[in-house]
Parts: sequence; C-alpha cells; structure tokens
Amino acid sequence: MWEKGTRVKIIGGAKIGIGGTVVIDNAENHLNDTRDRFLVEFDESMGGHSGNGAYEGKRGHCWWFDYCLDKFTATDGIRIEQVKRKNNFY
Repeated sequence: MWEKGTRVKIIGGAKIGIGGTVVIDNAENHLNDTRDRFLVEFDESMGGHSGNGAYEGKRGHCWWFDYCLDKFTATDGIRIEQVKRKNNFY
C-alpha cells in the first residue's frame, strides 16, 4: 500500500498540506530496525532529515513512517495520508 512512488500529504502535526513521495518502501528498509518503515521525501522542508544514510535526500525534507495497511499513518506526531494522482504528470 505504501509503495515507492506513492504520493502523500501531511494532514497533521507539521506543515499541513505539504506533499511528498515515498522513496524507500518497507521492503527496501536497510536499517537494523524491528519495525516495518518507509521513507518519505517531502516537496518542501518540514523539519526532518536528509534520509539518515539510507537515502540521499534534501536536508530537512525526509521522514521515516511506520508501515500500516491504512491509507493514513502517523509517526512521531506527524500524520500523513495517501493522495491519488490527478494524472500521470502530477
């Protein structure tokens, strides 16, 4: 459900409305972490990091989220939802 390339937007806990893209899904998570997680790189800085070595993103644009089967998830107080693409160029 939270696959690489999925578009998301922040709906609570940070700069609401900022969009982003899943850049590492839970199958690609190389960190020694017991949780299934995925990495989102947001279009604007939202006070995050640059990928913590697992991905080379823009400074302050990335955030790890816990994987779940819903189209909404929250980690560390930041809540996101999946958004549908309007067309193939979005």
